[in-house]
Amino acid sequence: MVFFFELFFFFLALGIIAIAELVDARLALGLALVILAISSFARDRYARAVAAVGVSGQPVPLDRATREEIAFRDELLRSWRHFNLLILLGLILLAAIVGVGLALRR
Repeated sequence: MVFFFELFFFFLALGIIAIAELVDARLALGLALVILAISSFARDRYARAVAAVGVSGQPVPLDRATREEIAFRDELLRSWRHFNLLILLGLILLAAIVGVGLALRR
């Protein structure tokens, strides 16, 4: 199931690259900033919700389904964190490209 989330993240990053190449790098930079802000906020909210479920005070049954659910949540949070870091890295590189382009136009 995490595969489909990672596939969505991959296509989102490719879409940003396509917009930068075909339309305008500054538009892609703004879009990537918005996506990073929304994604960081949503990941933080999801991480808090996951932590709140585990702090209920009830002993957690360790049957197979519960272990798989916990592993899925952990893997999704890890994958989401990597996505945010990659978008941040892409933002830095895209900002450098836009900055160099502006400097060369002068």
